[in-house]
Amino acid sequence: MRLAYRAAAAALATALIVGAPVAVAQDTDREALEREYDALFQQLFRKPSDLDATFKFAEMAVRLGNYEAAISALERMLLYNPNLPRVRLELGVLYFRIGSYAMSRIYLDRAIADPGVPDDVRKRVELFLAEIDRLLLPSELDGTLTGGVRWQSNANAGPDSPAVRALGLAVALGDQFTQSSDANVFLGGGLRHRYEFRNEMGVALETNGFAFGTRHRDESNLHLFLISIDSGPRAPFVPEWFEKATVRPYVMIDQIWLGDEHHQQSAGVGVNLTKAYEINLTTEVDLRLRALDFDSSLSRPDNSEQSGYEEQVRLAFNYAHTGRWLIGGFARLTAHHADEDRHTNSEMEFGLNTAVLYAAPVTIGPSTDPWTTQVSATRSYANYDEPDPLVEPAVSRRDQGTTVTLLTAVPVNDAWTVVATLQRTVNNANIPNFELTNNLVSLAASYRF
Repeated sequence: MRLAYRAAAAALATALIVGAPVAVAQDTDREALEREYDALFQQLFRKPSDLDATFKFAEMAVRLGNYEAAISALERMLLYNPNLPRVRLELGVLYFRIGSYAMSRIYLDRAIADPGVPDDVRKRVELFLAEIDRLLLPSELDGTLTGGVRWQSNANAGPDSPAVRALGLAVALGDQFTQSSDANVFLGGGLRHRYEFRNEMGVALETNGFAFGTRHRDESNLHLFLISIDSGPRAPFVPEWFEKATVRPYVMIDQIWLGDEHHQQSAGVGVNLTKAYEINLTTEVDLRLRALDFDSSLSRPDNSEQSGYEEQVRLAFNYAHTGRWLIGGFARLTAHHADEDRHTNSEMEFGLNTAVLYAAPVTIGPSTDPWTTQVSATRSYANYDEPDPLVEPAVSRRDQGTTVTLLTAVPVNDAWTVVATLQRTVNNANIPNFELTNNLVSLAASYRF
């Protein structure tokens, strides 16, 4: 009996800690499980010191989702025999599942004090402990910093052909206005801060900041710098109706400089609704409204005509089929209302991506984490409300764009990752001025903190 208990306890502990999901009873099996659960309860009532029956009862309780009953049973086992590190291990995970992180830490610390704990279990417990430390802190700050080099075949987004339209007439562009290849260096970084208010509603304040800049080798008028900040509280969304759903209203501001001149500023509000499901699926709905203010300059004298406001709705999902295969997608609708009707437009964009994690084919640095290769594709449709008399007075612009991206991320250590990217963009349009193709190659290093 003792050997049977130890084997079962080891199996459940490994499943709980290493991450295999505990089976949840289906409706067809639940009645049978509940009968077995009740029978074990009666058996323990008669003989509370039966460790094998106690453990089996705890296992049934977990399968039925009754974590509190499983905790009571396992803690009772420790009263009869305190020298059961596997039971402490299971208690630590169960307390983590119900959100009692301080108790979880006590049991997990004691469990891995046993020298006989397998290395894979110890490593997973250490991840639990790190997550507990994070969850117990009211304030959390993390971020990334990415820099690298990039080459584009059409850096200035010039038309594929010099034969374009102006004032409704066919004209030929000079070479300086058609597509031009260029290389640039870039540096970007993002910060995320989360503050837990520790109230009964579970409200937290989330603030995100992002900055990105490029410097081009030849096209100095394409030097870019942008900064974006959004902030707002996140809280459970009608928890009695929607489990694991949160809502976050937020405010946002953006600033953009182009060619070392101020190009655009915006401010707005939004609301984000996110829901997680037990099947490793997350869905997201994001709505936003913002005011756009474009600045004219010597190089872009009509830029201010694009000022106005923008409405956007975005739907997205991310699904982890296994720990090695991820898939995601989004659909976005944007309506831009400009001061000048010729700039007013609506855009629909759809995207799909899939990522595969696999063992490193070669060793780079001390990291043993898997490499990741991601393939993504987006399709966009843009329709302008009115013709542009400076281009084609009788025809409103219609665009259809496709972008395909191949990305591979190679971890070097726990903080550094090397990222290589290939991308091709093709924009088809009913006016030749906006027909373009661009190929992009980049190599970057990313630091996570």
